[in-house]
Amino acid sequence: QITSLIAQNSVPQKDMGVASSSRAFFQQIGGSMGVSLFGVIFINKLNSVMAPLSGGHALNSSSLDPQSFQHLPAAQRAIAFVGISHGLDAVFWWAIPITVAVFVLALWVKEIPLRGRIEPAADAGGSDQPAAELVH
Repeated sequence: QITSLIAQNSVPQKDMGVASSSRAFFQQIGGSMGVSLFGVIFINKLNSVMAPLSGGHALNSSSLDPQSFQHLPAAQRAIAFVGISHGLDAVFWWAIPITVAVFVLALWVKEIPLRGRIEPAADAGGSDQPAAELVH
């Protein structure tokens, strides 16, 4: 992932584990907050669309589960489908400005050239012979 590469390349090698785990932690926190925010948007829109259409019947998001959904009359099932459709539309409309904001923030990420390989320290014995020749 790009964010892992950015985090690992932005810190000294001794801090690479901390940077990787911090990135993963904050990604999980952000994902949890995003799911809950979009869930609230979806449920609010679903309830606001279904309430006037249901004509006083007890039809709201808390009464919609897979088992009870199959047993609803056709008219109420259609109302539920309309509510679900409008709820998903609302989630996507709210996601557009958030996506644009993330894109703009990504433009401000400082570009750091990738590190090259770190060569192992020179042999303490100072021998120029390959390791295979040293072992008899």
